[in-house]
Amino acid sequence: MPRLPFPEDASPAASVRRAGLLGAFLLAFALVYALQPLRNALVTGVLDIGGMATYMVTRFERRSGAESSGPGAEGRGLDLGAIGQYDGARALYMLGIPQFLQPTFRARPHWWLMWGLFAVAVGAMVVRRRVAFPDLVILIVIVLYLGPLLLVAHIHNYGYRMLAPAVPFVLLFSFKGLEVLLQRHRHAQPQRAPAGA
Repeated sequence: MPRLPFPEDASPAASVRRAGLLGAFLLAFALVYALQPLRNALVTGVLDIGGMATYMVTRFERRSGAESSGPGAEGRGLDLGAIGQYDGARALYMLGIPQFLQPTFRARPHWWLMWGLFAVAVGAMVVRRRVAFPDLVILIVIVLYLGPLLLVAHIHNYGYRMLAPAVPFVLLFSFKGLEVLLQRHRHAQPQRAPAGA
């Protein structure tokens, strides 16, 4: 597969440059994310900096309290089992298994293949203990996009369209995972002696 045009320079100066690029990317993400309270203020007329943190707390209380079955559920406090069950269903929804969150939605086996090859690619990087800078940036994009969706978004209301922006980035690693599997298959094949030997 063609490599992205980033030189494999391991010098300290190159490492500093890459760290600077990564820091600039994360700073840009933080600045864009910081516009959310401003957007909320323009709509509601109230500037609430801690709105997201408040939402997270009430979300956990709601998932483990009011939405748990049984009498007196509202007074039980945090129920980690209920939280884990709900967020586990959301994670499976992202992987293409929506039945635990929306039983009427159909499964998406091609997403299983995509995420499986993605796991192969990431596993190969972990084994090598080396991640190319472009791959690191793409992984950060995937985590920064899907992480908040998993934690706070109503993904089952909007459907897979909310997850679609991350698919091209995941597919990049899926093709890398396919390349890893093909290389392993080729290495496992017995070497043929050259003709005329």
